[in-house]
Amino acid sequence: MARVALKQLSVAQLQGELKRRQGALPRLEKKRKKLAAALAKVEEAIADLGVVVSRIKGTGKAQPRRGRPAKRGRPAKRGRPAKRGRPAGKARRVKNAQSLGDVLVKVLTGIKSMKVAEAAEAVAKTGYKSKAKNFKLIVNQTLVKDKRFRSVRRGRYALSRAGKPAAAKPAAKKARVKKAAAKKAPAPKTPVAPPAG
Repeated sequence: MARVALKQLSVAQLQGELKRRQGALPRLEKKRKKLAAALAKVEEAIADLGVVVSRIKGTGKAQPRRGRPAKRGRPAKRGRPAKRGRPAGKARRVKNAQSLGDVLVKVLTGIKSMKVAEAAEAVAKTGYKSKAKNFKLIVNQTLVKDKRFRSVRRGRYALSRAGKPAAAKPAAKKARVKKAAAKKAPAPKTPVAPPAG
């Protein structure tokens, strides 16, 4: 049906259109009540998950609460906040005396290069403990990110200059500096005795 401008209609036609539109009102109100009930159920389910939903004024859109997301699992009882802390059954991280990077420096010292799998095995043999499911991946990430290591070729790593121990260098440098200073210093003058006479 083609749309007609309202100013082109007669009074009788306008009254007929008003009656038709008002007849649809009870049906639309019934539909709105059903949708409001369904929306209330959805908002209740969201609230049970621990998310506070507030309405943005005038838009009708729900906006989630800002901040840390609600924990998953059993919803908190109404009126009480969810329990904080470590969930039951979760293990703590293992504490090692040295970081993984320090242990890798010890393992790679004196070795030309090493594969990631070999490095992971060597680290495990030193007594380093980890609960990682894929420890090789953790070792690889450390080798890539830490500046003490460099990639020799794909999958093989060695110590970079920053990672090599420099125990012998300071003593040798001191000796060179002393020797250079001795060469530059003028010879000590011996006092000349006046002629006898």
